[in-house]
Amino acid sequence: MSSFKTTNTIKTLPTGSLSNILDTKLKVLAAIMLLISQLLIFLFLPIAGGIGWILAFSAIEIASLGASLWLVGEVLFFSSIAVLGKPVFQVIKVNLLKLIRNPSSNESVQSN
Repeated sequence: MSSFKTTNTIKTLPTGSLSNILDTKLKVLAAIMLLISQLLIFLFLPIAGGIGWILAFSAIEIASLGASLWLVGEVLFFSSIAVLGKPVFQVIKVNLLKLIRNPSSNESVQSN
């Protein structure tokens, strides 16, 4: 017979502010990488089009620039996930859900 002992060790995820969790320079850098990655993923077409228009690129060059920007955004996103970990994303999720579920609390002026 084996003598394995089962324990219930459930870690509680922090729900405080991001400043408490982003305690090292590496985590702050990863949070900045996450922000940049989201900008690149969602705005890669306008960015590539603007750069291509300014530098007079052909359509193929603009398309390859756009694909490269999207790829860089994805790499930054997944690398920032690896560094930040689950607690940071839990805090972001909780704060975004609060914002979505109760948008009237964010309005400063209410009409009569």
